[in-house]
Amino acid sequence: MQTSHTILRRLGHEGRLTAALALPLVAGQLSQIFIALADTIMVGRLGVLPLAGATFANNVLHLPFIFGLGFSMAISIRVSQARGAGDREAARSALRHGLYLAFAVGALTLLGVWLMLPYLGIFRQEPAIVRAVPR
Repeated sequence: MQTSHTILRRLGHEGRLTAALALPLVAGQLSQIFIALADTIMVGRLGVLPLAGATFANNVLHLPFIFGLGFSMAISIRVSQARGAGDREAARSALRHGLYLAFAVGALTLLGVWLMLPYLGIFRQEPAIVRAVPR
């Protein structure tokens, strides 16, 4: 049977390991928030209409961005599994092929977004806001 001291020591160790994994993720998320804040401040100085257009565009583009993000997360899982199994060649192959696919998916997503720009009016925003979307 474990003593409470042993359990607390193990929890402390696990907590430190978890924090070591989490801190880079937290830093990345916070940096995204601060980048969005800086963008909002810079575009906001141009006026209400440019800010509305940029915000509208960001909301519309969020779904394709998340799709690409999810796709790239699958690559890291495949590479991690291969490295965990000690198969460095499979890890290299998964990374290489994953990057090829990620670039292809990114290019197709970019093309799809570009082709979608003329149809932003389907979201029933004011025409002035749709015209203010950066192109």
